Amino acid sequence: MAIERVIDAVRRYFWLVVVTTALAAGGAFLVSTALPKAYESEARVLVGSLTETSTDQLGAYVQLAQTYAEIATSVPVLDRVIAKLGLTETAQDLARRVEVRTPAGQPILRIKATSSTAAGAVQVANAIADEITNVARPADASTSLATVYQPGTNPVAPASPRVLLNTIIAAALGLALGIGLAVLLDRRAVRKDVGVRQADEEGAPA
Repeated sequence: MAIERVIDAVRRYFWLVVVTTALAAGGAFLVSTALPKAYESEARVLVGSLTETSTDQLGAYVQLAQTYAEIATSVPVLDRVIAKLGLTETAQDLARRVEVRTPAGQPILRIKATSSTAAGAVQVANAIADEITNVARPADASTSLATVYQPGTNPVAPASPRVLLNTIIAAALGLALGIGLAVLLDRRAVRKDVGVRQADEEGAPA
């Protein structure tokens, strides 16, 4: 279909395009603002030393970081976090709110915690990071192999729902729907006019 036809249809049914866009955007905004908010905070832990130059030692630190990442969401560690923070959930429930990953080739743990409050997310992320430093401390040593180099901080906004993004996407979908309906209605109107003219021509006297 020629773009001119589409533009003409939108002009003719502009009110419909506006209504569908507004309804879609408004509905997405209302639903998004009504959904429970989730906040995220991330703490980062370094395994080993930044001044280490030995390739073998750096490789060992990377492997240790991967091991600590597995330990971070283990039941014993999470149970200690629950006791420390006075949480009422189980270790299995807490594990669903925690994501621990290690960037490829780096002796770093990125511990991301999710909570219904900003403070709760920060507390969980930092508590798990602290537990990792305790796990990484040899029994006969005063220092740990792991260091919290970036504690979790208070998120400035919820990670979800993303009200603005959801509203923009819904508005775009509503706009597309409105244009589609306008084109459809315009096509039907044109066919109706053609049919009326043909009927008039057939019924006209020779």
